Amino acid sequence: MKTISRVRSTSSLNRRQVLGGTAAAAAALAMPSIVRAAGRKSWDRPIIAGLNGREGDPTDISIRRIPEILAEEYDVDIKIEIYPSSQLASDLGQLEAVQNGIFDIASNATAAFNGFTDAFKFMDLPFLFPTWDEALTFVQSDIMQQRFAKAEEDMPLKMLPIVGAGGYRLLTNKLRLVKSPADFKGIKVRSSFGGSVIDINTLKAWGGLPTPMPWGESYTSIQQGILDGMFVQPIWTFIAGFAEILSFGVRVPSNWVGQLQVINADTWAEMPDDIKDPFMKAAQKAADEGNALDQSLEQGFIDKLADANMQIHTPDEAEMAQWRDLALATWDASEIDPKLLADLRQ
Repeated sequence: MKTISRVRSTSSLNRRQVLGGTAAAAAALAMPSIVRAAGRKSWDRPIIAGLNGREGDPTDISIRRIPEILAEEYDVDIKIEIYPSSQLASDLGQLEAVQNGIFDIASNATAAFNGFTDAFKFMDLPFLFPTWDEALTFVQSDIMQQRFAKAEEDMPLKMLPIVGAGGYRLLTNKLRLVKSPADFKGIKVRSSFGGSVIDINTLKAWGGLPTPMPWGESYTSIQQGILDGMFVQPIWTFIAGFAEILSFGVRVPSNWVGQLQVINADTWAEMPDDIKDPFMKAAQKAADEGNALDQSLEQGFIDKLADANMQIHTPDEAEMAQWRDLALATWDASEIDPKLLADLRQ
């Protein structure tokens, strides 16, 4: 396995600091053990999770529920200490920290992984998943397992099941109501930070002027006129207060966003063999619960944005065909391996 060399934004953290620096915590780290009592299995090594989602978000629940499911269904006791809302590090810092063993578990949207591996760049392809059901079937497919294996070799780490990250993106702006790509021409729109070629090509094909921008700078950039809008899931558009500065939205369900969950490779190697299988099964069930919640919340956040006076248009069949045809025409310029593209088109 190869380690990606990057500037570490987490250099001020170490695992002792994350755990509070106590001697007891350090001892627990140094000597993980298995304890069996009345048929139960237990691993007393603390597992630290640094997450970007807030407590109660689907991406938080999908990790928080793992030890509960293990205890309830598999007679396995472990402890996961969760630090939500990016308390421990920035988004990229969390991924670096998990690779470096500063803490054990992190999760982030697929675009955040592009600086570490190209295994998931294809997930930005527009209209890859026409429905939630197709997205959730695909993320457990053989193709996705192959992409997991590539990421595990590139980073290195161990992939956990995928959970949704707010469903489909919503195209918003502060200038005018957009119904078709012709209305979108010339609008300066945020694209995924990291310069995803696929994301940029899609927005350009629709007539927009894409600009890669870190999430934390997006609100100010729109206020200052550097950007006119963005293409982000409704939950994050609402929670981050963008309804205050973005007046218009159009529902173009081209990009379903998944949240990749990862655990440090050494942590996974240290986990007792008879706990690994129950752990992964519990992680899948927790992700299923998170996905069900995420899907149920999507329309609610569309409604919240509308209640906050955002005018949201749902394209009719003819309008949607224009969005779809222009987007699908960008696939061949996506820099995705031709064989993978062929498999995805089947």
